[in-house]
Amino acid sequence: MRKGFIVSGCILMGMIGLINGQHYQAQAATMIDTLVDDISAANIEAHIDALANGIGARDTPETQSNAADYIADQLMGFGYVVTREPVDESENVIAQLPGQLNSDKTFVIGAHFDTVLGSPGADDNASGVAGFLEIARVLKNMQPDFSIEFVGFALEERSPQGNAVRGSSQYAQEAEAHPRDLIGMIALEMIGYFSNEANSQTPFFNIPSCLAVSEEGRSVGDFIASVGNDNSAMLLKTFQQTAARYVPSLHVLTAQVAEKGVCFPDTRRSDHSPFWDEGYQALMLTDTANFRNPNYHQPSDTLDTINFDLARQVTQATLATALVSTQSVPEASTFLLVGGAGALLLGGELNKKRKR
Repeated sequence: MRKGFIVSGCILMGMIGLINGQHYQAQAATMIDTLVDDISAANIEAHIDALANGIGARDTPETQSNAADYIADQLMGFGYVVTREPVDESENVIAQLPGQLNSDKTFVIGAHFDTVLGSPGADDNASGVAGFLEIARVLKNMQPDFSIEFVGFALEERSPQGNAVRGSSQYAQEAEAHPRDLIGMIALEMIGYFSNEANSQTPFFNIPSCLAVSEEGRSVGDFIASVGNDNSAMLLKTFQQTAARYVPSLHVLTAQVAEKGVCFPDTRRSDHSPFWDEGYQALMLTDTANFRNPNYHQPSDTLDTINFDLARQVTQATLATALVSTQSVPEASTFLLVGGAGALLLGGELNKKRKR
């Protein structure tokens, strides 16, 4: 009988711990809902307007410096301490929301601010910059368990061939050299061009031993693509499920590429790929660029082509994923309960699995 009481007591304490953990996560889910709702399409539009129209093409050291100034001014206006790290003739612009439980663990949200020659770059990539600036505004008073770092990356449009340095490659290499405990990274790479027209999207198909997509052959450009490599599979799943829970109207197509994406080079075309190369989990969120947008790298990549409501939805899903990823998970449960039927995220595994 005594042994039975002990076993029963242990089970009861475990159930109480689980209930407490679920209560905590339910409160966290309510908080995330509120923050997601605070993301503003009007603010996103204003940032894109300031970059694409106010500055224009960010294709020279002077105009790239103007863009870096704009990003830094916005972040400082939100109350962040801003660091500017030189990258050849340009610079990365960095601000951190410190983690309260473990500030060393860091989740990165970034976007490049430069453009190709002669393009105002409303979609590529003022839309991505606008997304992370709006997330930084909404989260400015939050105290996540782990840190969230916002980065404006320099020189993404520079060819990665030879010895050319890009802002994201410098950042990722320095993170590995120190090393830093980066638990995940999202690159916002063109998040503003969508179409409901038939045949508006070049479709993607599975490639054995290389690429797995969640919807083969989709020829309507009404989705955001979430692209991760094998090492980023947990983060890819976390984004997909978090978006379904907090932004159910956002259509997400996932694409998982083998190893570091070399077998399908188009999956490497942004600031996430240097993080893959260093063994970190990273995603690219993209409207798929030239696979959909006829204005890609053209003077016609202008403000009037942007769908601000859908850019808002991508930004909302990114914010929610960052918060889910930077919460510690109660020991009573392996899963992170974020609310809603069946909405269980493997947040605990994401936080445990840093590299390789």
